Amino acid sequence: MKKHLLSLLVALVATVSSLPMAAQEAYAVFTEPNSTLTFYYDNLRSTRPGTKYDVPTKGKIPGWAGTNTATQKIKHAVFDGSFADYRPTFTKSWFKSCVKLQDIKDIRNLNTENVINMKYMFMSCSSLISIDLTSFNTANVTDMSGMFDNCSSLKSLDLTNFNTEKVTDMYKMFYTCSSLVSLNLTNFNTEKVTDMGSMFDNCSSLASFNLTNFNTANVTDMSRMFNNCSSLTSLNLTNFNTEKVTYMACMFQKCKSLASLDLTNFDTA
Repeated sequence: MKKHLLSLLVALVATVSSLPMAAQEAYAVFTEPNSTLTFYYDNLRSTRPGTKYDVPTKGKIPGWAGTNTATQKIKHAVFDGSFADYRPTFTKSWFKSCVKLQDIKDIRNLNTENVINMKYMFMSCSSLISIDLTSFNTANVTDMSGMFDNCSSLKSLDLTNFNTEKVTDMYKMFYTCSSLVSLNLTNFNTEKVTDMGSMFDNCSSLASFNLTNFNTANVTDMSRMFNNCSSLTSLNLTNFNTEKVTYMACMFQKCKSLASLDLTNFDTA
């Protein structure tokens, strides 16, 4: 009898161990009691309490972002350690319109080495005061348009690690970052950028910034680029190549603190 039971137990263990494990998947869970959105990459989705969302793979707006009612509730975002094994190719609109988002924890667990599109990633995160992106690998990103659009509470932003050599679109990248007082872009490679329209539009607290490294040889749109940079007291654009620019409308509109500006190098023919 004992031998028979032992044989059954061994057979059961063998059967269970031979069953395929659930595949790992990338998903996010919103738990309303703590107003937190947590990102996971594992096979435990069914066991986690809360509202579950798929992480989109083709640049679609995520279920938790955009016009979803969750955007009015999310105050905290967390990247679980398991997410470090996931390799997204799009982070477009991931936090778009998360107007109450206050902090993003363990964002180092978001591996961006394969990401090509960061458009609108933090758009309208109007409650976000600071964010640490020093772990971001942006070597393959081509689109950063609207990335920080209307991050109106951000006071500083360290992007010194950003590799922008493949980026072509920076339209509205810092639009209405109206609380931003410092911005270091001296490492930016803008050689392939074609659109800088409204790039710093309504950055009304920036007193100065250094763009002497900017290569604008391929830029066609600079319209409203510095519109309403009302605190800007100096601006050196002597390195700007405007040969291909076709739109410059309102480029310096409402720059009321700017006493002088040397544009003798501008080609407007």
